[in-house]
Amino acid sequence: MRAVIVDDSAEDRLNLRVLLGRCRGVEIVGEASDLEGARRLLAGVAVELLFLDIQLGRENGFDLLKSLQPRPQVIVTTV
Repeated sequence: MRAVIVDDSAEDRLNLRVLLGRCRGVEIVGEASDLEGARRLLAGVAVELLFLDIQLGRENGFDLLKSLQPRPQVIVTTV
């Protein structure tokens, strides 16, 4: 399963990447730290799973979801 991680915390992205590295069948194809980077990344690569932080600085992860078509499966990763 091709996955992308979107989180403004580098430490949280690293932790999630390490955990997912132990999961067979999950391939991390990219990471973004903000909505602009996430939109660019998702426009260029097909993904089936999105790990999404809701609070991205002043931005909101739900705004990204509104713009995605088709929408991948989403797992919210927020503190």
